[in-house]
Amino acid sequence: MKSLLFVLGSVVITAGSSFAQTVADDPEAIEIKLRYQVGKTYEVVSEVTTKTEFDMAGEKMINDQALTFVVDNEVSAVEDSEDLSLLMTYTRVAMVVEAMGERMVYDSAIESDEEGDENPVKRIGEIVGKKITIVITPAMEITKIDGLDEIFNDGDGAVLDEETMLEFKKEQVKQLSGLHFLALMPGKPVKEGDEWPYTMEMTMPMMGNLEIKGTSTLREINLVAGRLQAVVEVNAKGKTVVNKDDEADDVQPVLGVAGQVKKMDMKGDYVIDLDAGYVVNTTVDSDIVMMMDMGNGGAAMEVPIKNTAKSTTIIK
Repeated sequence: MKSLLFVLGSVVITAGSSFAQTVADDPEAIEIKLRYQVGKTYEVVSEVTTKTEFDMAGEKMINDQALTFVVDNEVSAVEDSEDLSLLMTYTRVAMVVEAMGERMVYDSAIESDEEGDENPVKRIGEIVGKKITIVITPAMEITKIDGLDEIFNDGDGAVLDEETMLEFKKEQVKQLSGLHFLALMPGKPVKEGDEWPYTMEMTMPMMGNLEIKGTSTLREINLVAGRLQAVVEVNAKGKTVVNKDDEADDVQPVLGVAGQVKKMDMKGDYVIDLDAGYVVNTTVDSDIVMMMDMGNGGAAMEVPIKNTAKSTTIIK
């Protein structure tokens, strides 16, 4: 679930484009802004790998998961508005899960697989062909999301049985996209070596009310194959924030799972093509320690999670 939501949120920023111009009073400084080009289609390939370890009955359990999404993002203008509409169409999904000595593989690009219809991860392939429409303002604020019900709702054609969570998922996509925007948009002219801080609170599955504080740095501007590229380095830390008035067992009642982030360290790079105006690729590594209430009356279990999210974008 976390991997899918990350992809839904991050695909908005990686499809979005960026342009830079020098500032008159400081020729070394540039303005970084995000925008979309009407009439363009951005293909985003996202890969998320997750490694989870925990002890069960004295035995170490390891769960490895690799999830790949390919999404076409078609940008169009909204009539009588400066807002833009982004039509996201899922064209491929692949998943590999290794857990408890079992290995499950699915790839929608392959018509048949060894596991056949009994493959428990095969259902994720039903997302292929699904469409999500996002309306975004010039300030990069998401004001409307349509189509998530076909992915998260219970019902015919739905991929995940989470009908009561639909509005929650919409808010998560907005929050995840907002976090990426904060990380990439300094809000002022910057030059190599300049930093800008950002802070956000969001609610995530199995993580509760998450507070993230980070710093971005314009690490370098390079000329690559005749094109000007900027590299923005992001560093952030996160943890679950529990209100003093909340009971420990009610940290996240809306999720039905009691979990807290003890530690989250994130570090990554965004490579931006300043000439063509889009985020070429991203790599973000996360080191997370979860405290999970397993519902058996015992002490919370410490669960280390290592996550790497990568994306590559091309303009069709």
